[in-house]
Amino acid sequence: MMSAPAKKEIRSSDVACGDGQPTFVIAEIGSNHNQDLDLAFGTIDAAAEAGVYAVKFQTFQARSHYSKKTPGFSCCSAAEEKSLQFRRSLYVVEDLRAGDVLTRTNVRAIRPGLGLSPKYLEEVLGRRVSRDVPRGTALSWSLC
Repeated sequence: MMSAPAKKEIRSSDVACGDGQPTFVIAEIGSNHNQDLDLAFGTIDAAAEAGVYAVKFQTFQARSHYSKKTPGFSCCSAAEEKSLQFRRSLYVVEDLRAGDVLTRTNVRAIRPGLGLSPKYLEEVLGRRVSRDVPRGTALSWSLC
């Protein structure tokens, strides 16, 4: 006589997920936070109030997903595109190895505005880079 297969279960904090458990609901927030941390936290709070157990985010910069030659695509207005060279953003100013910590010594707000906004400096300081990063690289969330 064959026995019933063992039930599979995964636990996330105090919530069980698996055979015989209620549906584990994950909210897809995507990139709807527009790289605004307060908006992201507010969206997480709203998802929790709706009863979800987890949230999933995406972060990217549209200009990194499309060629400038793509017909009809622009990540910003023509005037804004021209002004990027005058804006400051966060750049890695020393060669870093995977696992190195971001500090005020190796991250600076410089031109052009192709990296994270300087408003995120305090948030990135202390994070570790996920891969080797050469000097002069615009800082992005995927690097830290």
